[in-house]
Amino acid sequence: MAWQTELVSILRQLINDTGSVTYSDSRLKDVLVVSAQFVKNEVDWDTTYTIDVPNTGISPDPTLTASRDDNFINLVELKSACLVLRAEAKTLAGQAFTVVDGPSRIEVGGAFNATNAFANGACEAYERAKLHYQAGNSVAGRVVLGPY
Repeated sequence: MAWQTELVSILRQLINDTGSVTYSDSRLKDVLVVSAQFVKNEVDWDTTYTIDVPNTGISPDPTLTASRDDNFINLVELKSACLVLRAEAKTLAGQAFTVVDGPSRIEVGGAFNATNAFANGACEAYERAKLHYQAGNSVAGRVVLGPY
């Protein structure tokens, strides 16, 4: 499917995995499908997407020209970047430590701090984009009615 090529390429750019490839294409496809499952449940879409996590599938293909859904693609990409960078930060967290001996202080954790900052940025970008999509695609006149 076309989504596998396009979405993997975009995700590689977002997580800066272009030169020396850290993640395989199949691993990134798995992350994209899991992210699509989250995005599908967090946002109401005009298109009904079927997400097949065990078989790594998204249908209908959101990248097809006739029915291209850039909003879905962008939210899935941002969610995927958030998940990948959070996992990287979690891996680096065990390597971060501080040693204090009297007035001397040694901190080892620059890689963790940088990766964690990138992860936070990606996750915040996802939340902002999701909110903008939801606010921009609300139906005028829709209200919640209660007993009062």
